Amino acid sequence: MAEAAKALPLAVSMGEPAGIGTEVLLRSYNRLKPLDGAPPFFLIDDPVRVGRIMRAARVPFPLVSIEKAADAAAAFAEGLPVLPLTDVGTIADVEPGKPSAATAGAVIRSIEMAVSLSLRGEAGGVVTLPIQKSVLQEAGFKHPGHTEFLGALTEEAPMPNNGPRGPLMMLAAGGFRTIPVTVHQALGSVPESLNADLILKTGLIAAHSLSQDFGLASPRLAVAGLNPHAGEDGRMGTEERDVIAPAV
Repeated sequence: MAEAAKALPLAVSMGEPAGIGTEVLLRSYNRLKPLDGAPPFFLIDDPVRVGRIMRAARVPFPLVSIEKAADAAAAFAEGLPVLPLTDVGTIADVEPGKPSAATAGAVIRSIEMAVSLSLRGEAGGVVTLPIQKSVLQEAGFKHPGHTEFLGALTEEAPMPNNGPRGPLMMLAAGGFRTIPVTVHQALGSVPESLNADLILKTGLIAAHSLSQDFGLASPRLAVAGLNPHAGEDGRMGTEERDVIAPAV
């Protein structure tokens, strides 16, 4: 744990308070804490709410309320570090399984705090627990999901080596990574959203990230087709011929 203690802690946003995010985090802490080199992390949430869940779940470790991100590494050895939310009041009485737009401000504020701490160099990165998008949007949230909101919160941050800018969603399994060109939209609207510029921009950002963030000196990109059999020479769709091939 010596090296982990020196690393900047990860900031974890609270996610939907009526959902399973907190329980997932508790299990993660229980699994990771005993491991040598496990990265310390802290949750940005209402300590009273988290404490109630911890007591109900009968977890074998305490909650440690911290005042700043820098306290998380030392606190991590004792229990789950929780940095209290600011400017949102209490959300301690949330009923599990019943999301409410009343808690949207707290959910959004937790993400904003996590990103702000990372941009200021107080946290090493952001981990997001799952949100209930429909509830946030009911309260006036303007973004389709985490991906777009994180992009908006970091749009003025400097890019390493002047790389291309833009938020991407990446799904990873072993050494294989998949990045969708379109995100958080109905499947029926995808064909009309595709264009060569969007595919090209996505590929450039992906290549830069694989090199900058994952240490791959010469990343290889494969571009998938949209239609069955990649359109079968236009017999099952023309997007491959008219949009995707020119972008490649």
